Amino acid sequence: MSQTLWTYSIVMISPAATRDGANAIAEALGHGPNNFSAQLSNDGVNVTHYGSRTQAQQSFVDLLTGMGQGEMPPIEGVDPQVIGAILGSLIIDISESEDGYSHFNRLLEANGLVRFEPAEESEE
Repeated sequence: MSQTLWTYSIVMISPAATRDGANAIAEALGHGPNNFSAQLSNDGVNVTHYGSRTQAQQSFVDLLTGMGQGEMPPIEGVDPQVIGAILGSLIIDISESEDGYSHFNRLLEANGLVRFEPAEESEE
């Protein structure tokens, strides 16, 4: 049986105000569009945050750690201070022991957030 290198669960939560920038950084780093897509709310009425959850290798954890220490990856056309400000707005949690579903839910609860479910419009 082979050992997987994808041992980390990564949960990131962005305030709605910095979601576009967070998505742009993730995409520039090669992680596809619209990473922050889970609609979240701290009041149950409005979308206030967006979440992202992925499985990752050590190299991605190292990248996140480096960025947390001010080592910003070069992204063409983006000021490293802007990258730092956007990253500073994120809630980032890394786990080696939780499945993705439990990890995401734990972080939501710890930060007073719930999944946002828009009310369905009734047809008359």
